[in-house]
Amino acid sequence: MASGKKANTWHFGMKEHIAACSESGIIYGTVAAPANEHDITHLGDLLKGLEKKVFLDSGYIGCHKRAEIRAIPFKDVSWYIAARPSAWKKELSISENFGGELGQALVECVNVKESVRNFVSMG
Repeated sequence: MASGKKANTWHFGMKEHIAACSESGIIYGTVAAPANEHDITHLGDLLKGLEKKVFLDSGYIGCHKRAEIRAIPFKDVSWYIAARPSAWKKELSISENFGGELGQALVECVNVKESVRNFVSMG
């Protein structure tokens, strides 16, 4: 459990990492971890190697390059990782100079990707 003192009050916390099937929504893996650890460190504990598609938020950028993820024997896995807000906001400012329709489409696309959060598609 992570602990920290803010002002004169102590705070304690944990996070639950959950892997769920994108089609059915059934949870097939969970890991409890201290709140002060990054999410990417526990991804290897959740993935089984049977996944075909993995949907993740922007906190997991570069996860497929980590040694513990590469050690999992995946067969034809596709990674769908959302872009960081700074990346798509830069594209949005460029596209707004071209009439705004492209910018609106970009915002809608990013909103859909971010609403998915973390799911996997099995076989």
